[in-house]
Amino acid sequence: MIRDQLISFLSTNVLAAGKRPTPKQLIKAMKENKETLFYPEDFPKHHMGPILGLCLQLIAKGAIAVGIREESVTKIGTKKLVLEDFFVSLPNGKNENGILLPAYTIPEFWTRLNII
Repeated sequence: MIRDQLISFLSTNVLAAGKRPTPKQLIKAMKENKETLFYPEDFPKHHMGPILGLCLQLIAKGAIAVGIREESVTKIGTKKLVLEDFFVSLPNGKNENGILLPAYTIPEFWTRLNII
């Protein structure tokens, strides 16, 4: 995977114009852009594993946050809560100098990310 392309993808598909895509929309966009996000020999042809693995790593590292839409909060703890009630956003984090920046722009974020 190519780091700069992933940063560009996140900023244009998740952050741009205040977008708050559902996890399903994010995964679909990643699948549609897999040739840009992965090196040709690494991008998945028929399997979603690498894309889902990348999403889980981005969540674990704090580059992507998953939340529940405000109008869906009353569904928490019920069977009415569905995937469309969730959204994906790009949270902020502090760099080594304590400056608040988008987490995906902080160099420390990229350490130990297995897929890149």
